[in-house]
Amino acid sequence: MRTATNKRIWVYFYYGVFALVAMLFVTQSSPLYPLNFWNDTNVYHTVARCILNGKVLYRDIHDQKGLLMFVMEMPGVLISGNTFFGMYLTEAVAFFFYMLQSRKIVNLFLKSSPIIDILLPVFALTSCSSPFFYFGGTAEELLLPITTYALYIGLRAIRNGRMFTNREAFIIGIICSWVFWTKFNLCGLYLGYIVFVILYSRRCNATGKVLPLAGSFLGGFTAVSLAVIGYFLINDAVRELVDGYFIGNLYLYSAKRSVYAGDTATVGGILLNYAKMIVFNLRYEPLFFAFAGLGAGYLIRTRQKDSLLLTALTYVYAVIGIYGAGFLMEYYIMGLKPFAVFGWIPVLAVIDKALGRLSSRRLAMLLVSYAATMLTATLIVTSPSVFMLGVKKEDCPQFKFAERINTVEDPKIINYGFLDSGFFLAADVLPFNNHYCMASDRDVYVYEPNELISKRAGDFIISRMPYNFPGYELCDYGTLTDIDFRGNIRHLDFFLYELEK
Repeated sequence: MRTATNKRIWVYFYYGVFALVAMLFVTQSSPLYPLNFWNDTNVYHTVARCILNGKVLYRDIHDQKGLLMFVMEMPGVLISGNTFFGMYLTEAVAFFFYMLQSRKIVNLFLKSSPIIDILLPVFALTSCSSPFFYFGGTAEELLLPITTYALYIGLRAIRNGRMFTNREAFIIGIICSWVFWTKFNLCGLYLGYIVFVILYSRRCNATGKVLPLAGSFLGGFTAVSLAVIGYFLINDAVRELVDGYFIGNLYLYSAKRSVYAGDTATVGGILLNYAKMIVFNLRYEPLFFAFAGLGAGYLIRTRQKDSLLLTALTYVYAVIGIYGAGFLMEYYIMGLKPFAVFGWIPVLAVIDKALGRLSSRRLAMLLVSYAATMLTATLIVTSPSVFMLGVKKEDCPQFKFAERINTVEDPKIINYGFLDSGFFLAADVLPFNNHYCMASDRDVYVYEPNELISKRAGDFIISRMPYNFPGYELCDYGTLTDIDFRGNIRHLDFFLYELEK
């Protein structure tokens, strides 16, 4: 018993240190970088700060993500509101639990061993050290641990040869609801779960348990939903919730179909969209597709029929949820990363068996430790964030503009024509208007800042292109060197305008 406890403590310590070190490099929320330059991450951080300062989501400050996206952002904001250090810790914690849940899945199929424990974090890092992890902070990344845990619950029941319990269904309901109120297109996986439970109940001769399980699932889903809806009821903002989260995403977002998207929401359109995604992403995510193929092959070869069925159904429905609306962003593939764990299993099994044959246990541990170190270093070097190593704050327009902005007491900034790029964080200023940066509702965004400018309501305007704003004069400009999802270097120009005295 004591040996098992000591081993668990060792694993927790190793995974915790690994998470902190890895996130130092792969996410730009890290203190090694002056700022996380990704627009979406800055939006989440700014909106979370606004909510913590009393503004109501959608009514007073707008973004199309669900409330719980900003709840997940809040611990980092509370730790460090004007830097991303708190978000770095949040991402490290999320990655830590992702590794633990992945380890649980691996241990359902393989006997636990020190070799597997040492190598598993390296495999997990492949989910984050990729172009579409980008600079860190996506909803998909923060949801990785709970989605992986949801898969573990189902696989554990299958491996134990039993039906799901009501407690497990309740937990799955909570997880599904948390995902729904963060980014609902990621809920497809749980529809696959429901289909599997119905089919699996027949195999277990337990169809009578389906209704109680459904009730438990709905109970968990409702518990989280009541808390979220209660927030909007208390703040008299239910209408804004419907417009901002549901209509804004279902209508406005789906109307802006990507060039990679199918033209219709038919099965053929979804399959075509997914096929195009694979072709497009094979170049950038070869490890994910390799692991996905290995995992499917392993489950088929070892005749893990129920595990294969659960994995296949949840994966297919996850694909439908993510790509079925016809709008595609490159980083959406992060929503499928929990399935990579199945490909690690056969690779870890081969390595563990090969090294286990060595006569010297010390030599085996030395070899695996060296391999883990080299592979981790390789993955870190290939991360899109590391090209920003050595960049100083004074090299960034965000901090350059902040010096001028902070000469005005309680400055009001109009962010014109682009997403939040970190200027509010650098200046430690909160937005004063609702649609403070470009979002899905472009018509409202264009109308709102133009009206504010006509009223000379802002002290400063920041834009990506030069404009002739009546009543404002250009006072500074700067260029930021950035990298896009495909690894292409780009130079972004920013212009700062100040209200004429």
